[in-house]
Amino acid sequence: MIGSNWASVFAGALVLAISALISASAAEQPSKKGNEKVNAEATEQDAFIRVREVISSSPWGGWLKNDASLEVKRKSLMPFWPEERLRRHMEMLKAFGFNSIQVSVNPLNAYWVGADPHQGRRQVVFRCKVARELGMSVSVTIWGAAVADTAQGGQQFSDLDWHKPEERARLEAWYRDQAEVAPYADRVITHWVDPGRLQEGGIDTVVEMHNAILAIYREKNPKIRGALSTWFMSGVETLHRYPGYEGPGRLAAHPKLDRNTDIVIGLMNYGADGVNMDPSGELKAADLEAIAATGRRAGVWGWYTADNEIQPALHVRTDVLQNYFRSLPPQTRTKLAWHSLDDNFQGLNMQNLYVAGKLMQDPSLDARRLLDDFVTGFVGNPNAPAVAAALRAVEQARTRSRLYQTKAADAVAPQSAETAAQPFLPANWLDETTTAVDAALRGLQTVRLAPGFTPAWPVTMEPVDYLAELNAHLGAIRQMLAFLRGVREVERIRAAGEPVNKLQAAITALPRVEYDPKHTAGLEAEVYRQKLAALAKAVAAR
Repeated sequence: MIGSNWASVFAGALVLAISALISASAAEQPSKKGNEKVNAEATEQDAFIRVREVISSSPWGGWLKNDASLEVKRKSLMPFWPEERLRRHMEMLKAFGFNSIQVSVNPLNAYWVGADPHQGRRQVVFRCKVARELGMSVSVTIWGAAVADTAQGGQQFSDLDWHKPEERARLEAWYRDQAEVAPYADRVITHWVDPGRLQEGGIDTVVEMHNAILAIYREKNPKIRGALSTWFMSGVETLHRYPGYEGPGRLAAHPKLDRNTDIVIGLMNYGADGVNMDPSGELKAADLEAIAATGRRAGVWGWYTADNEIQPALHVRTDVLQNYFRSLPPQTRTKLAWHSLDDNFQGLNMQNLYVAGKLMQDPSLDARRLLDDFVTGFVGNPNAPAVAAALRAVEQARTRSRLYQTKAADAVAPQSAETAAQPFLPANWLDETTTAVDAALRGLQTVRLAPGFTPAWPVTMEPVDYLAELNAHLGAIRQMLAFLRGVREVERIRAAGEPVNKLQAAITALPRVEYDPKHTAGLEAEVYRQKLAALAKAVAAR
């Protein structure tokens, strides 16, 4: 996945769209063995979401760009992995209950983490082939109106106008170059907003461009299916409001849209409680019904659902996942063809993928119990309580607090005026979280993996490496909590009217949050720098 062009709106979010399912794909076909369990909860036929797709991509931005060593990147980022590890990741996804993947050959996936884009493309082809071996379907996504700008080293993108001949030629070359993967794909998803220039002619031009992309891909694969992403077309601001777009149902009825094209509804589950942060993208029963009435199928691209593209870290999102999947309308079971979700920081995201894979089949399951199941299978019964407590402490700090989702100007956190419409955390949040993190760090010291222990499924990151990272992440969180406690004291003396020089001295004395370059726990150090600068600026402006 690629980083966002509109970081000013939601701290950034990237482009992609969602995947549809061709009628001939293995993932779509009803099970020929109706009594054979897909997992302990449900058969494929009974699953709440029939096609469960993972978008494994590279994270964008954050501490990875500025602080991470090449050694850390090679350990943690998919574009650096050998084929054996890529295969293991795919086998893990299959074991967790997923039956489809979404890929992109956009070179920025590699450029933005300092990897070789040519190797990245070879990896994508390899992953597609492995998916086929495992009986999984494949989606490929493409920017419809933006291209990686090779004049800038491929690290930026250019928004282009379909109606200008020289820019149309660049777009068509972009489409053809990425059609290399068409023979391995079941569907191609076109993405139009963030990035992507709003086209003259509005949605009618988008339909024309989408059809042109499909024609190019069908030269290599006549059976490939289309999917048109409506991600942020309604727009939370004028910049992203697409001319002529009147909702997914009306788009589905467009007379010129290729008949074998599905309509993609983009959801952004950025809130700590799983509430969609883009109301225009909410999955509504009426939209599912309207799309179905045209004879088309609907899919969902769920971003910020199982991971966080712009804040790479070890996140735990059991409550987010449970609240989200339980909030979907009942028509999801019969009217939604497929659902994609994000996997950006592979290895550190295993716990969320396990929980999501189960909830997509049966949202009535208890997400916290599913987290316990993952931990038991991952590190064994004797170690499970300590590791589960550590993961819950991470969730308490990084997810429930909204600490990392507030603007940098909100130096105090854990909440800002932006989230005032949602319940505030209790006043003792900082004390309770500090206690939980301290206990979790002590608990991790008791963990001992049995000689020769093997997890219950193939895993992307082995337990010994994961536990080292978990310990480092909790240490970084502990530093951040100490910093926040100090910030509260600065706020207290500022409210008391103390002079600027005393406030500046108090800021200088605040606990530091430092990044350990041996690990992947760089999120807190990055946020700390932002908040410290914002606090100093606020004091200087008095």
